Amino acid sequence: MIRIGDFARLARISVRALRHYEAEGLLKPAHVDARSRYRYYDLQQLAVLERLLLLKELGFPLRAVRELLAVAPQEFRTALVRHQATLQRQLREKERILAQVAALRTWLDGEPQAQAGTPGMVVRTKSYPAIRALSVRATVSPASNALTDMFEDAERRARRSRAESAPILLIHSGAQQVSRLDVEVCIPVSRSCRLEGARDVEDEPLAASVTYRGPYAEPAALYRRMRHWLGRQQLTLANRPIREIYHRFGADQVGYRLPGHRLAANPQRFVTELAIPIEEGPS
Repeated sequence: MIRIGDFARLARISVRALRHYEAEGLLKPAHVDARSRYRYYDLQQLAVLERLLLLKELGFPLRAVRELLAVAPQEFRTALVRHQATLQRQLREKERILAQVAALRTWLDGEPQAQAGTPGMVVRTKSYPAIRALSVRATVSPASNALTDMFEDAERRARRSRAESAPILLIHSGAQQVSRLDVEVCIPVSRSCRLEGARDVEDEPLAASVTYRGPYAEPAALYRRMRHWLGRQQLTLANRPIREIYHRFGADQVGYRLPGHRLAANPQRFVTELAIPIEEGPS
C-alpha cells in the first residue's frame, strides 16, 4: 500500500480530491492508521479511481458514479447508452438555445436605436390559453376609425360580464395585408357569459411574441422583421390568426369602466403585445 500523497501523485489528482471522493463514499482508503489517521491506498484501487474519473469527465452525476464503479461490463454498457441519449437531448436543447441567441442578435441588429434607459423590443416564443370573449368580426381599413369603434361598442356590451384581462385583436387576414384587414375584436368575459357574440377563442399553442411600449406599431413592419427572425431558426409561419394584445391602452369609457392600470392617456405609455403563430420546421 502507498500513502495518500503518493497515490494522488500517481493518479495526477489532488489529495483534496481523494478526501472528497472518500467523503462521498466513492473511494475509501484501503487502510486508515488507527493512531495517526493517515490514509493508505492499494494500487489495485487505481483502476477504480480511473473509472471514477472517467465517469466524471463524461458528465455522470455522483449518484450514478457511485452505482457504476463496480458493475459488470454489460450493465456498464447499458448505462453508457442511456447517458448518451441524455447527452444527445441536452445537445439538441443547447443547439436550440444557440439558434435563439443568434436569431435574437439578428433581431436586435434591425432594432432602431432606443433612448437611454428605454429597453428595445425582443422576440420570444410562447403559448396563449383559450379564453371566453365577446367577439365582433369585420373587414376594415387600417386607416379608418372602425377598429376603435368596434372596441368601444364591444366594451359597452360586455360591461356586466367583463373579465379583468387584456382585450385582444385577432387578425385573420395576416399582417401582410395592408389595405383591408379581416379582424376580430375580442373582449374577455366571464365563462358564464351568454351574450350574442360571446364565444370561446381558441388557444394559441406556439407564437413568436413581441411586447413593446409606446404608440401602436405597424403590424406589417413587425411581421417582416419576424419573418427574418424565423429564418434563423427551425420555425415557420402558421396559418392561424395573428394576435394583438392590449395590456395598456387608451379608451373613451363612455358607458363602461375599466381598471386604472389598463388605461393610459398618453400613447407613450401604451403596452402592446404582438403574437404571430408559428410551427416547428424550416420556413
